[in-house]
Amino acid sequence: KRGKCMSLEYLTKMIISQCEENDTPISEMVSQLHLGDSFISDIQNGYSPSIDKIYAIAEYLNCSIDYLCGYGI
Repeated sequence: KRGKCMSLEYLTKMIISQCEENDTPISEMVSQLHLGDSFISDIQNGYSPSIDKIYAIAEYLNCSIDYLCGYGI
């Protein structure tokens, strides 16, 4: 189903992976995007971020929403 990620666990894994690949601390990314310090742990605890937030993260990390969410893989 479009508009939602395949799983929040996968989304979290991909965000962390892309931050590591880009040598970008997660704390820096969430600060720059005004997402809040607990953003990643919130997702791990079941919070489903809006598509706007996922888009902002994808743009910041120079990857696609599809990549972060697991579509087309």
